[in-house]
Amino acid sequence: MNLEINLPNRSFPMFLLAAFPILDYYYLGMSSFTFANIASLLLFVYTLLSGKFTFKRVPKYYYWYWGYSALQIYLIAGIGGWSDYIPGGVLFAIFSLAVFGYASYFDIYSLRKYMRWIFIVASALWFFQNMVWLSSHVKISTFLPLTNSILSSHMTYKELTLWQNEVGGELIERFSSIFSEPSHFAQYALMLLSIELFIGNNKNKLYTKFSIMIVAMLFLIQSGAGLMGLGFLAIVKLLYILLVTRQKKYYFFLAVLIPAFVIGVRWYLNSQAGSYVSERTEQLDYTDETATNSGFVRMYFGWYKYGELSSNQKLLGTSRAAIGEMREGGFFNGVTNVLCSQGLIGLLLLILFYAKTCKKKDPYSSVASLYMLFISLIASTYLGGLMLISTAIALGVHWKVKKESNLLISNQ
Repeated sequence: MNLEINLPNRSFPMFLLAAFPILDYYYLGMSSFTFANIASLLLFVYTLLSGKFTFKRVPKYYYWYWGYSALQIYLIAGIGGWSDYIPGGVLFAIFSLAVFGYASYFDIYSLRKYMRWIFIVASALWFFQNMVWLSSHVKISTFLPLTNSILSSHMTYKELTLWQNEVGGELIERFSSIFSEPSHFAQYALMLLSIELFIGNNKNKLYTKFSIMIVAMLFLIQSGAGLMGLGFLAIVKLLYILLVTRQKKYYFFLAVLIPAFVIGVRWYLNSQAGSYVSERTEQLDYTDETATNSGFVRMYFGWYKYGELSSNQKLLGTSRAAIGEMREGGFFNGVTNVLCSQGLIGLLLLILFYAKTCKKKDPYSSVASLYMLFISLIASTYLGGLMLISTAIALGVHWKVKKESNLLISNQ
């Protein structure tokens, strides 16, 4: 069957992918599905019916993880409802079908274009929020009123906007623009930065004009996770320039830029805005096992809980009842969420998929996956918007390289 209707070739799917982290905030009516879920499933159905996708294209490594996720639920985690009979659970199934749909239309340049647009709009609204605050001392929310039921902590739209207006102290005011919280804005900007620095000929450049804009916003957003992620991407970029491209012309610039960057960061941390980030960074003291602050909980709480599991549980994961008790009073980041629920085997199978699909020819794919792993050590990312974008990139690049290889062989 070959359905030919006027779905824009790649633009519309890539716009949906770029907007997924935004649309995933909003539930559709009284259902358990978000706007992002519904739009992605409709795209997948069209992709399947039009013959653009077949399940045979999916790498075996992804099926290994999917199969293990299903068995882990059936045999260890336990069935909690009808949705768990779907292999891997309904959430993972929807996530996978969405990835397959977006990867089928993957175009990194279209994706970057729409992520840039979203970043620019979000940044403009962030500045507008700050201008209103500085001129009238009134906080306003620019969170989009698409629906009243919000995924973030299951708040209503009104509850979320009221909560956003309470973020920050008397001296430091932090705004989120169209995201639910500042850290989400920073994490999205970092995903865009990982693409911007390594796409096409940019991989051979130390920086681009747009990457400078992203870095500036990351400092302005005042997100601890954002600055940590920025440091990680800066290290990756420097290593790539020094060890892969080996362009001597950049060695002098690095000798000047690195000290300047260090001085700039120290100045920023001593400023009023930077002191807030500095205080949050000090919360990451791993020796404080009784801490319940944001930094400690996000970084270490899940690891302590994982250490309390038995050897079999560490390897295979544990039941949902046990996970529910473990979560009380704490927070699992993306990595510890997989470790505690699916065990070491689940985490290794997931990492294996990313490792096998990343390609040297397209380093942005590898960097996006590395960034995803890094930010998952801080934030709750499992089956979220950023994980979907990085997975679609990894699978889309894998299919593109495989297609080019097959064409080369057929032409010989």
